[in-house]
Amino acid sequence: MSRSKQRTQRRGYELWLKKTNPSIYKQYKVNSRERGTTLHETSTENGRKSEADSLEKIQTRMIVSMREKGMSDSEIDRYIAIWVKTLKVWGSKEKPMNWKEATLEYESEKEAHDNNSAE
Repeated sequence: MSRSKQRTQRRGYELWLKKTNPSIYKQYKVNSRERGTTLHETSTENGRKSEADSLEKIQTRMIVSMREKGMSDSEIDRYIAIWVKTLKVWGSKEKPMNWKEATLEYESEKEAHDNNSAE
């Protein structure tokens, strides 16, 4: 059942309850804020888990595919690190980078890390 259908059912139940049993409706509404917060948190957490699982599966398929093509571990790590920078994370206000920006940032970070390691 989609979220909008669930919401519609809840609203319908509230209206029915309000018309038929006003005292029970008042009791129902007392905890509505907490129930709403709980529903929202659950929905958000489920969305994050679902997205993480999906991205993990995609990443696994990418790694397997690149290994089949004969890419080295360092090449795979580089590709995955750049790919991660291009992702739009659900619930995040951060704008994802395009591939060129992500590559440039990865290279500059790697260069800075290499310079710090050499010192």
